Parts: sequence; structure tokens; C-alpha cells
Amino acid sequence: MGNAPKRVRARLSQFFPLLAAALPYIRRYDRREAPSPLLHPTCISPQPRYNGPWSVEPVEWAKAHFFVGAWIETDMKPAISSRIEEIAERVAGSEGIEVVEVEVKGGGKNQFVRISIDKPEGVTHGDCELISHQVGTILDVEDVVPGHYTLEVSSPGLERKLLKPRDYERFQGKKAKVTLRAPVENQRHWEGTLAGFTDGVISLEAAGREIRFPFEQVEKANLKFEW
Repeated sequence: MGNAPKRVRARLSQFFPLLAAALPYIRRYDRREAPSPLLHPTCISPQPRYNGPWSVEPVEWAKAHFFVGAWIETDMKPAISSRIEEIAERVAGSEGIEVVEVEVKGGGKNQFVRISIDKPEGVTHGDCELISHQVGTILDVEDVVPGHYTLEVSSPGLERKLLKPRDYERFQGKKAKVTLRAPVENQRHWEGTLAGFTDGVISLEAAGREIRFPFEQVEKANLKFEW
């Protein structure tokens, strides 16, 4: 990078002085280098993967990083996540497995895709391997995730997130922790027993009474495991 043409460095110095100062220290970005597998405490099948054997020259990488990178982070990730979820649900549905959540995080060579799966009788390591292999193959063939990524498939854990309306129906009678976007009875944080879900409204038995709030008011919620 220290051998970049003088006119390139001059232009960078004019508009991006901090980038120009760091220019000699930016290392070559090569998509052929696989990232290290990520660890997770639950049932997991991590698979380092990459799409495309090509590499980018340093000056081209600098341009992509500073002029295109922000657009990739803000605009592409939701679309990529949605596409992955569609593929995962198609694969998992045929096996009687539920896709709880799909997350796309990180960037560059450190990006990873996390798929959380569940089923009534519990998730096995074999389930994780099956979904990882089948979904990973489709992602690579269709080039859904550009560049390097690690695919991680795991169970949602004992205190799984409640993300969809059907979760409140399935886990009726279970303990849950709920945080609301706006207060109900001057309180945003509630803990109690899921009592029902009707016409988009969740019922929660808490503090000896029933609290009701629309699904859209839920900021985050998860099951509460009782030890």
C-alpha cells in the first residue's frame, strides 16, 4: 500500500486525511482466507465458508471500504437476512423443524450468519448439522452472502426469544419476560405467565392480575426458565 501512486495519496490527503495517514498500514484483503470458526455454548454446527476465489487489490479495497461499505451494512443486511430466512424455513419445514431467528452480523472477513432452530422434542446435534449442510449449500450455490462468512446453526436455548405471534400461542402457560415499547400501567418491564394471544393482543398474568398489550408494543421478550 505504501507504493500507491502519489496522485492517489494526494487526492486522499485532500478529502480523507485520516485514511491517507493510515494508507501504508492497510493490509491486503484476500477473500480466499477463511475466518476462524465461532464458538457457541449451545448445539451448534459452525461452518466457515466463502464465495468467490478472487482477491481485490489494496487501492480498490480502500475505495470499496470507504465508499460502499456503509451502504452494504445498512441496506443489504436486511435483504440478505430475509433471503436466508426464506431458504432456512423451506429446508427446515420439510424436516419438521422451526426457524426461530436468522441473524447476519459482522463484516469483511468476520461476518457470520446465525440460524436458531427449534422443535417440540428438542434440537439435536444432527438437526444442526442437517440444516447447516443443506442451507449452507444453497447459500453458496446462489451466492446469497457475498464474501467470507461463518454459518452457525444452534438451538435457541432454554430462555428462547419470543419473536412471532405464534410463539405466544405455542408457549401459553409458560413464564416470560417482556419489555414494552411504551409503558402499560406506568411499567415497561413485565414478568409473568403467558395467558393467551387473541386478535393480535397478548395476555400476561403478572402480579396477581392480567395485563394485555398488542403484539406491536413488544420491544423484546423471551421465556424465563425456572431453575
